[in-house]
Amino acid sequence: MAHSEAIVDTQTATQTQMTQDTALESQPFEHPSYGQLLGKHVKMKSLDLRHSEFKVGREGTCDLILDENNLPPSKLCRISKLHFTIKKDLNDATSPTYIHDHSRNGTYVNGRLIGPNKCMILKHNDIISIAGVNIRAFIYHDLRHSVLSEIKAKELLDRYHIGRKLGSGACGTVYLLHDAISCQPYAMKHVAKDPLNERSRPKFLNDPLRVMNEVNIMKNLDHPCVIKMHDIVDKPDSVYMVLEYMKGGDLLSRIIGKGYLPEKTAKLFFLQMCHAVKYLHEQGIKSSESRSILQRFCVSPLAKKLIYDILNINPKSRPSIDALLQSSWLRDPDVVGRAEQLMKMPLLEAHQDPAPKRNTASDVENNNASSPVSSFAPPSKRKRRL
Repeated sequence: MAHSEAIVDTQTATQTQMTQDTALESQPFEHPSYGQLLGKHVKMKSLDLRHSEFKVGREGTCDLILDENNLPPSKLCRISKLHFTIKKDLNDATSPTYIHDHSRNGTYVNGRLIGPNKCMILKHNDIISIAGVNIRAFIYHDLRHSVLSEIKAKELLDRYHIGRKLGSGACGTVYLLHDAISCQPYAMKHVAKDPLNERSRPKFLNDPLRVMNEVNIMKNLDHPCVIKMHDIVDKPDSVYMVLEYMKGGDLLSRIIGKGYLPEKTAKLFFLQMCHAVKYLHEQGIKSSESRSILQRFCVSPLAKKLIYDILNINPKSRPSIDALLQSSWLRDPDVVGRAEQLMKMPLLEAHQDPAPKRNTASDVENNNASSPVSSFAPPSKRKRRL
């Protein structure tokens, strides 16, 4: 009997433990705080920011409801029902923290007006003013500001939000940046200068002369198919190049991810690359890095012949860029028309008939449309997906 009672006690304990575990699992998961909102001229306790959206205003649905306990009536009357919101992508710890202005009397960050229905990026110790630049209501604390970063240039840290690492290679590391005022994304290439001089190791990729030569070349380039430099910070030990951000990623990753590209899409990409190389040649810049890229996604006999000609070991026998652009494989009217849309410039000679308009909203890469041209949204300003 005693043995039987012991078994009952054990079962009861096990059931109790299972009940506790189930209760814990049923509790909602709370993200850790990414920042704090501290009161400056507003009477309030510090608030932890842990949700993707935090609303501030007089309305009862706001996360922080401002009333006479926080502000005197003379100032409270200028506060909107929904004055501003703070937003953060909780799935990316390195993402920016945005502040959106919904007010009629203004929301300011460090004395700068955000503007109705516009946003800015909050940085550590930024001062948020509401309903007037002199009502310095809050201070934002970024709890990640103490995380060590490889970026030390104060000019960059003051102007941009340094985000996640996009990639790295022999020449340097690339990071995602956002302008703190415009919220525009950029890609920043960080290149550390090597102290070895050119005589001791002339072909080293991080040689200071080589790095600055790349900078000087990119500063003067302006073409729809060439990434444009936005900003440059030159330090004794490093160079930081702020470049256009290509959201679509690099071409090689796209090819590997999909296994192959349809030939129409390959034509579109290669046509744009040829025009980019042609422009570089016109600027006195020679490059051979794009010669073999066709080899990964072309299948037709005409394309294979073009690859064979490009990879000819005799430079005198290789076709020039102009000859490539005149090849029948690249003069597909559908592809030329789509490239003209992307590049916003005519590609056919004046004496030739322009490429007919086609329905270019198809998605050849997913093989679920009738038009042979890949669907890429027409760029706003100079944004392209290559």
